[in-house]
Amino acid sequence: MARFKTVVSDVTQNDDGSFTATGTIRDLVGKTKTKVFTASTIDWQGAPIFKVEGAGNLADRRFKRGERISIARKCKAARLELEAAALEAAKAAAVDAA
Repeated sequence: MARFKTVVSDVTQNDDGSFTATGTIRDLVGKTKTKVFTASTIDWQGAPIFKVEGAGNLADRRFKRGERISIARKCKAARLELEAAALEAAKAAAVDAA
């Protein structure tokens, strides 16, 4: 059983090519309340990775390490689905134009 229930409600691509995702996360083991998150991509070693906004400094972190990892994993999957759908739409448009 997964420890966190992460739901990505929206993923959008910004004008500069970065992505922004919003959603909720809940710790199923610790029975904590649902937290709302916003994550955006940064370029790291040539690949986009998601960073949770408002994570704060070490002393007063709003999200634990496991929560941030779970959020980044789900956001990446949603981003890849969005990119795949855009690629399929581009292929369909090219076939229709030909």
